[in-house]
Amino acid sequence: GEDVTGDDDSKYKYDGVDINFKHALSYLVFKVKTTANYSPTMFRLNGITLSGIYTTGNFTQKPAGTDPNWAVDTDPAKVGSYVAYTGGELSFGSSSAVDVPETPTKQIILLPQTLTDNQQVIKIDYQISTDGKAVDAVDKTWINQTQTVDLKNATVSAWEMGKKYTYTLSI
Repeated sequence: GEDVTGDDDSKYKYDGVDINFKHALSYLVFKVKTTANYSPTMFRLNGITLSGIYTTGNFTQKPAGTDPNWAVDTDPAKVGSYVAYTGGELSFGSSSAVDVPETPTKQIILLPQTLTDNQQVIKIDYQISTDGKAVDAVDKTWINQTQTVDLKNATVSAWEMGKKYTYTLSI
């Protein structure tokens, strides 16, 4: 279209040094699926909570040629919990033998940290129904379930700065 402001676009062009941007935190995404076809059993995800997470630290920007880093405060009084998902609207496990669709995913951004045995854990709250009724049936019977997993036993031993981690929860 026509430039109605009369501004010369050339004065807004960047003519400097390129900066390689990397995020200083770690990025986590969660997905759920069933390990097999459990039809007519239905599953419903109610919540995902991370506990024992280090919440404070000092970021150090080092001189050129070296990488910045975090010194995470491992004081037990400075750990926290994060709710990565809450709801109950995600139902899965119908007659299909494929993974549950990967939506909704929930992301969370945390301090980079080394995962320690029995420190950082994930709790998955879900429900199971075997009554064969439609997922939205008013009289559908749901049984509450909780599973807790030590994150140190997952595939990574640390959440690194600027990296994205996808945890697929198999029920």
